[in-house]
Amino acid sequence: MQNRVYYRRKNQVHIQPIGAKFSVTILAFDAVPNAKLDQVHKEYRHQISLIDSSSSENKALEKKRAANEYQSKFEALLAAKNNQSHPFSNPEVADCILKQLDRHNGEWYTLEAAIVMSNHIHFLIDTSVQLPDNTLNGSLPDNYMPLNRIVGRIKGAASFEINKRLDRTGPLWSSGYYDRYIRSPSHFQQAAWYILMNAEKAGIVDEWEAYLYVRYRPGLLEEIAWTG
Repeated sequence: MQNRVYYRRKNQVHIQPIGAKFSVTILAFDAVPNAKLDQVHKEYRHQISLIDSSSSENKALEKKRAANEYQSKFEALLAAKNNQSHPFSNPEVADCILKQLDRHNGEWYTLEAAIVMSNHIHFLIDTSVQLPDNTLNGSLPDNYMPLNRIVGRIKGAASFEINKRLDRTGPLWSSGYYDRYIRSPSHFQQAAWYILMNAEKAGIVDEWEAYLYVRYRPGLLEEIAWTG
């Protein structure tokens, strides 16, 4: 069985391990000016290339710091006032997006955590639910849904339903999406809390649990509780 899938997006190699966990971000169509977003992404890739070519013995730690810095810049762009329409601030739109995320929960993925913000969404999924317990060798199930197709289905279904319900036209989503393959339990913990705390960190609510458009799997909080 092929357990890794490599592909290219925006001239960068990405990795989508079969049955892996992924943290995904999708933007509204006008969330961030493309030129600014491309510059931040270019700077991040440059940092990673410098780390890869260095003789440092702490490359993993340095890459983690670079990723955190990139995430901070990315969130700053999302929070900036760029004449955005913030389409997901409409309660009907936010509710529809959450329903689409939940639609294939248990079939294509386990939805670990999700949040709908005014101009972007974050979600954390585990795609191993698609794999039979004894799938160690051989071919994948014929109906296996890779991450790119999952995201495409979510975006397409949400756009159709929202435009129909609100009698609107035009784009809803930005092209593409941003994903990070979850590599370890600590990475999973960090990604989950990042999603859950998004509205609180943005100053929208005092306590993240009060935000109306955040969801998480039963039992998740016990699994990701900080121990120190």
